[in-house]
Amino acid sequence: MRLTVRSTHFTQMVAEPRTAGLCWRVGRREIEVRCPAFFAKVDGVKDEPRHEGGRALCVVALAGAIVALAVSGAFGAAAASATPYTRHLKLQLLHAESSVPELVIYGGSRAEKGEPGYFESLTGIPGFNASVMSCRPADVLAYSKYLHDLAPGTRQFPVWFLSIEVFRVQQIAHVEMCTMPGLLAYLPADILADITPLAPVAFTPPPDLVFPDGNAWRTDGSLRVSRYDVAVWNGVSREKLLATRLKQYLHNYADFSTLNQAPEQMVERAIAQMNGWRWKPVIVLPPYSPELLVALKQHGWDTLHRQTLAYLADLQTRHKLAVVDLSYISSFGGWSSGLYDGVHGNTAIMRAVERAIVSHSDRALDPEVPYGVRR
Repeated sequence: MRLTVRSTHFTQMVAEPRTAGLCWRVGRREIEVRCPAFFAKVDGVKDEPRHEGGRALCVVALAGAIVALAVSGAFGAAAASATPYTRHLKLQLLHAESSVPELVIYGGSRAEKGEPGYFESLTGIPGFNASVMSCRPADVLAYSKYLHDLAPGTRQFPVWFLSIEVFRVQQIAHVEMCTMPGLLAYLPADILADITPLAPVAFTPPPDLVFPDGNAWRTDGSLRVSRYDVAVWNGVSREKLLATRLKQYLHNYADFSTLNQAPEQMVERAIAQMNGWRWKPVIVLPPYSPELLVALKQHGWDTLHRQTLAYLADLQTRHKLAVVDLSYISSFGGWSSGLYDGVHGNTAIMRAVERAIVSHSDRALDPEVPYGVRR
């Protein structure tokens, strides 16, 4: 069987089962994926995770993702149209906390399913999930300063999910943050001087913390139910979710060949600020599904990954931080289907990620180890 698909995104895709694998073209650029066990059906390709030594062996679901690019992106459009609110929500939830959390999760939407309660079961440290949609390093600077000022002198344990894609964006502050004078006030004066504040936006969360975008939150800042959970329950296939994410990433990677200095400098400032309070952050590079990596590697992901690791290694010569690279699911025994769209995980795989963070963070999350004993 020979399958050819044409769409506005992939001008030609040709797949032949039991042969070389899959070949498609983006514009004039040809990308080839070889998978000897490639089986295709006109009605889609199933992705069944198989493991050997903790590694997924097949990436055939990418074909389904590419096929899905030819159909409507209704889920992606709905998600993109949602008004940003997570910064407002997390600040209000922190205001309502009866005690200052010690283990705090930072990062973007890929960290929102991180469970402070599960981390506490592993470390004994109570926590909060302060991750926000489309996180910028400025968010981490501001939220960490806010938490520090609630209880100066208290040792905290930051876990920062730092995606490689953060280094593409040069914008200092997300537009939602610009509407929050109470949060902007926690930025250093020189950074604040480069930000144009916008009119404050009133925000009142639903009493049950269930939002129209499908996200349902816990009071500890973590996602109980994500919009991806809802999409799957409503019959949206993983192939379609992966296709939507792949389309976005291929667009973003078109002008992303090296790490930008602006976010590099902001990340270092956030880490230096934490070290000044005797906090040693754990920097986590979150996972990608093998299917997504197959495509991103054709657009420079390997180079960007190496640059990110080199940058973090350089920071370790000047600052105290632990680095846990979980980019490959094989590094923690993950499985492809646990990442709905290739990057956003369900509860089970996020718990596997959390276990790996605790195991591989050089005891940075062990309250019995004094600050500064290990780099």
